[in-house]
Amino acid sequence: MLSTYASHQLVFIDKSNKDGWTLVQLSGCPPVGEQAVESMTHKCGKCWSIIPTLTTDGYIALHAISGSVNGEDFFEFDKNYNRALPKMGQFPQCNSVLVMDNASIHKSKALCQVVEEAGSFN
Repeated sequence: MLSTYASHQLVFIDKSNKDGWTLVQLSGCPPVGEQAVESMTHKCGKCWSIIPTLTTDGYIALHAISGSVNGEDFFEFDKNYNRALPKMGQFPQCNSVLVMDNASIHKSKALCQVVEEAGSFN
């Protein structure tokens, strides 16, 4: 489906988070005949989440919050913070097609409505 649009039209948005578990690897690939063994002390630490908005020219918006991102946080980023949508063009202009993965927090009818009202294609 992405091949339908030119690269300059695409705007990618998603969430990512980091806490103390982010760097913990639960499996490994030891040399043949050896078992993977790792011993470490772990502290979970504080969780931080980011919602970056990326185009082929770079980031156009970035929002960081303490804790995990839920659907409401994601919607508020686009609607109230007005960081991504005002920088998007109306379809078929540059930065006019918003690309998100299939995560449930991206499926809000309210979010789709806000994007469509801005003249962008979701």
